[in-house]
Order: sequence, then C-alpha cells, then structure tokens
Amino acid sequence: MTSSERSPLAISPLRLALKAGVLFVLANLVFALLDPMTLLGRISLYNTILPGRARLPYGDNPAADQPEPLLA
Repeated sequence: MTSSERSPLAISPLRLALKAGVLFVLANLVFALLDPMTLLGRISLYNTILPGRARLPYGDNPAADQPEPLLA
C-alpha cells in the first residue's frame, strides 16, 4: 500500500467534522420544529416518585406571619 492509498477504515477528520456538523444542524432543526419544551415542562418526578418537601405554614394566618419590627 502506498502513502496515497488509504485503508477503508481510516477516519478523515474533515469528513467526521462535516458529518457531525450536519447531524447537529438536523437535530436542532427537528428540536425547533417539534417544540418539545411545553411537553418537557410538564414531565416531573417531583411529588410522584420522589417525595416533595414539607412547606412552611405561611399564609394560613397572615396577621401572625408578619415579622416583628426590629426597631420599635
């Protein structure tokens, strides 16, 4: 095999970068056309599989929830 011949398994960095760029652009176009953010925003494991955190009881009694003034 001469130096100008390549083996069939040789990877050309230029072809690899070109293919990666084309796949990146195609994936972005598909993502933009499908607009999955509304669907992804509704998917959550919080309070279904994973336990939610306990909330503080603020708002039950608004008069008692107001902090005492520091300088009176």
